[in-house]
Amino acid sequence: RVWAGNLASASAGPADRRRTIDRLKRCVDSAGDVVVATEFHDGTLTDAIGSALSMLDEVPGLRTYWQPPNGMPDDEALRGLRAVLDRVDAVHVFSWWPTPQDRRPLDHRAALWRAVMGILASTGRRIDTALEFVPGDDPGMLVGEAATLRRYVTEA
Repeated sequence: RVWAGNLASASAGPADRRRTIDRLKRCVDSAGDVVVATEFHDGTLTDAIGSALSMLDEVPGLRTYWQPPNGMPDDEALRGLRAVLDRVDAVHVFSWWPTPQDRRPLDHRAALWRAVMGILASTGRRIDTALEFVPGDDPGMLVGEAATLRRYVTEA
């Protein structure tokens, strides 16, 4: 897993973008049979779907992880997932809504996560899902959150 630079796509000028693309190409080229995937994340070239798609097009062999962008409504997040779906190798599962400070149980965004699992299942590919955060960063929440994620996967 690598970052797609350290500048938001709207802030990255052509030289910044080119530098990040060149670094990603070198990373993919030197990785051999190891999969290189970017984090789908704020403050990088993957913070907007258009920028992420362009970056993925420019770096042959580069893959991505996906997660719902903070504060983005479900329907918009799902459109973004569908747009990059053929290049997604893993999904980071958590329920921050509407801000990163509002860390809630997965069931708080059940409709989103059920839809995500259905979309992933529709590919027929193995796409890993990983609990990235739990409410309050409390290890005691892990068992329940994992059971919720398993339920969504099974339903899909």
